[in-house]
Amino acid sequence: MQLFILDPDPREAAKLLSQVCPLRARKQIIETNQSLSTILGEQGMEPLTKKDGSKYSTKTHKHHPVTQWMRDNLDWVLAFQYHLSEIYPDHAASVSFLDFFKGMRLGYLVLGLDR
Repeated sequence: MQLFILDPDPREAAKLLSQVCPLRARKQIIETNQSLSTILGEQGMEPLTKKDGSKYSTKTHKHHPVTQWMRDNLDWVLAFQYHLSEIYPDHAASVSFLDFFKGMRLGYLVLGLDR
């Protein structure tokens, strides 16, 4: 489990990661969904859905340093994941995240987007 932060701005970080290492960027979407699902589960929310239709676990990566950092920087992580998912909209993990994000008013407030 890793989180590649190449810039303090989440939009720029997503763009740079996709330019520097597209394969890593696509894998980052999955790894971020894994940690986000753990965090969502702790809040009593439904975890994100995998490509095969099953749900990501809400119990794995609970004490991982990346997941702990993500809890404290959730706004940044949501924005980063949103922008990565915009870059790779056909990636199954992106579709899962974007479906979740669209139903989450908080996500739109984080990014200052209109619904």
